[in-house]
Amino acid sequence: MDTNTNNFYTVEEVASLLKVHPNTVRGWIRQGKLNAIKINTLTRIRKADLEIFMKPFKEGPAIKRKETAP
Repeated sequence: MDTNTNNFYTVEEVASLLKVHPNTVRGWIRQGKLNAIKINTLTRIRKADLEIFMKPFKEGPAIKRKETAP
């Protein structure tokens, strides 16, 4: 197991990076969408798992915005 703390994020750190509420991150973990590990009472997300979670969002189609008339 990789024990370098630089390779792990807290729920709060992930929430800050993704600009969502920490409860949203906890929900993704509960739903199995985002892998996390529990160490006693601490929840940690591996950097690699966060990158896997974010990959579809990075590669997905761009959202086209409607142009407004001047």
